[in-house]
Amino acid sequence: MIIETKFGKIKGYKDNGLYLFKGIPYAVAERFKAPHSISWDGILDCTHFRDKVAQIVEGDTETECSEDGLNLNIYTPSLDGALPVLVEIHGGAFQSGSNQKMDPHHVIGNRKFVYVTINYRLGVLGYLYLGKEEFSSSGNNGTLDQIAALKWIHDHIYQFGGDPNKVTVLGSSAGAKSLGAIMMHLQAKQYFQQVILVSGAAQSVRDMQTAQKITGRYKKIMKINDVRDLLTMPVSELMKGQKALCEGFGSTCIFGPVADGIVIPVDFYEKLESKDYWQGKAIIGSSKHELTFFKMMGIDFQLYGEQIARELFGQNAKIAIEDAKTLMTTYSEEEAWVKVLSDYMYRTYSYRLGKILTNNGSTVWQYSTEFLPACHCMDHILSFEPRVKLEKYFPNTQDKSEIVELGDQIKEAYLSFVEEGKPNIENWKPLNQMHCQMIWDRPSHVEMIEDEVCDRFPDQVYKF
Repeated sequence: MIIETKFGKIKGYKDNGLYLFKGIPYAVAERFKAPHSISWDGILDCTHFRDKVAQIVEGDTETECSEDGLNLNIYTPSLDGALPVLVEIHGGAFQSGSNQKMDPHHVIGNRKFVYVTINYRLGVLGYLYLGKEEFSSSGNNGTLDQIAALKWIHDHIYQFGGDPNKVTVLGSSAGAKSLGAIMMHLQAKQYFQQVILVSGAAQSVRDMQTAQKITGRYKKIMKINDVRDLLTMPVSELMKGQKALCEGFGSTCIFGPVADGIVIPVDFYEKLESKDYWQGKAIIGSSKHELTFFKMMGIDFQLYGEQIARELFGQNAKIAIEDAKTLMTTYSEEEAWVKVLSDYMYRTYSYRLGKILTNNGSTVWQYSTEFLPACHCMDHILSFEPRVKLEKYFPNTQDKSEIVELGDQIKEAYLSFVEEGKPNIENWKPLNQMHCQMIWDRPSHVEMIEDEVCDRFPDQVYKF
């Protein structure tokens, strides 16, 4: 089938009950510049994936595909009507990932909504802050890509059976942190009405000083004095430098948006509390033991706890170390580190964002994943990602039916929210009605929220 957009015609195909349109270009961009719209002549074949954005492939320093990767995929059960829309922003520490990861047939199942996945620039190409002048957007190009994709979806999704006034954006990990930043951009508020933030909020928004110092590190690695020298280097060289920059425990905090006063306001939390910025409905969740994935990698918290804190948090590490030592009077050393690292990397900021959005008039449902191992993004893994991953996280569990059932519960809550505007669980009330949260566990239940997270960090998780 052929769909005509204002930028050109698109050819898709039908497979197992879904209409699929892959690799639709929503924008194009010069290196370190903001994205702009793209058009084409004739009929664009969108029956196959296009390029992923440039990134480091695990175990390699070569690029995965190219710099020309600003495209999106649309999966829809119908081309008619006005179905709710779910847009997913992938995670990957702002350094990896693509819109090709998810199986749309598993995500949509027999439900009636349009599912969209997007690519955006990553790492140095998306978030290296080069200062003002001609590179004024450089620290936020990945964010501007995401906003450009949301605008394209808003303008065209009705042609794919979607309702532009019923758009939910879901982000997990860096995708959720991205979404927290997008909500602080005035233009973006018109493009979506609901959000689902999984293990992430707005903690990766960096101040300009931190962003500039990270750029200084990168320039030293690349042996350059003028950032303009980066314009002519092969992208594979840029990726090699990025790999060197991101070595160590703290790599996940190196990149992220920048509070530059242009794309994202300097006082972003204050702005978000005002009614001038995004308002809507939100589901915000985190896992109780987010950082246990370090333990799953064989890392000993007793040996490396302080080092992990220093590399993850920079100047904020002294607070985390103090809190860990205090907690060791009642917790084991390992438990203390898991709590402090999990809280300050993720949970603290999820709870903060829930309060901020409630204060600006938004309706927020909060949850905590506590089904062991309640590690980073376990809720998203159980609900949306291929079930083959269960063996990775639960290798010693013979009967995985209980785990699958929990994943189905979480997925049902997400998709009911997409379709109906609420998670459809009777006792789970929004924060403006009751100070409670859903606990995803065995069994799942609702309980009152206790302010037990560590909460002495500033607005950003990593400060140089």
